[in-house]
Amino acid sequence: MVTSPETSGVPPPQSNRTRAPSIATATVPEALATLHVNPDTGLTQAEVDIRRKQHGYNEVAEKKGHPALQF
Repeated sequence: MVTSPETSGVPPPQSNRTRAPSIATATVPEALATLHVNPDTGLTQAEVDIRRKQHGYNEVAEKKGHPALQF
């Protein structure tokens, strides 16, 4: 019988990463540290390409108007 961490009662291994702060409450330094970004130099083009490949473009889906504003 094969068991997974969810069903074996053994908690999954902890990640080396610290838990990301909530975006609503994070300070700018916390956000930069969590994202591993140097505010003075930004990201290299190589890092941009890697992150874009992993996470996609930094876009928010556009909604077609708000229902309360439609007549």
